[in-house]
Amino acid sequence: MTPQLLKETIIFVGIYVVLFVIFAIFVKIKEKKYAEISKTEFAYIVCHQLLIPLTTVRWIIDNLLSKTTKLSSKDLMEVEKIRTNNNRMIRLVNILLKISKLEAQKLEINLESTDLSELVKQVIVEFRLHLKKKKLKIKFNLSKKLPLVKIDPALMKEVYVNLINNAIKFSSIGGSIRIQHNYQNGQV
Repeated sequence: MTPQLLKETIIFVGIYVVLFVIFAIFVKIKEKKYAEISKTEFAYIVCHQLLIPLTTVRWIIDNLLSKTTKLSSKDLMEVEKIRTNNNRMIRLVNILLKISKLEAQKLEINLESTDLSELVKQVIVEFRLHLKKKKLKIKFNLSKKLPLVKIDPALMKEVYVNLINNAIKFSSIGGSIRIQHNYQNGQV
């Protein structure tokens, strides 16, 4: 597959996704009377309708990357950016879904004993291309006594994603980002 064909395929899939979501939303709204749909229900419907095509796009991108060896390193980086941004869109839609569930008092928080340093490391790996592009260094300081904490790891990961994304966005080229956890008086 040529780089141009790959880009055209991804653009086509993106347009398809948008049209599919718009159509699906109108179908759902027509099924219920518009006046009866609350803001929370509307957000919930939109989120569910967005997740299906976004997940399909992710599958297509992963499939293309696993089969494609003829792309230049620059084109591979571009497709990797598409994958990263698609994953980010999926996370954002999931956040909106959680917010709508919270408003409807249906949000489930799954508390687990979690190693914060491992969670941060996972997020840093997701941003490796962005860090490399801006020549940023990560300074990662953790208290040696840091215990496992009872949190919802998926929600906390979103916090780290947003913080690190903003740090990358607002850091100068060649700069550094410092991440630090402290444990004092029984609190992290």
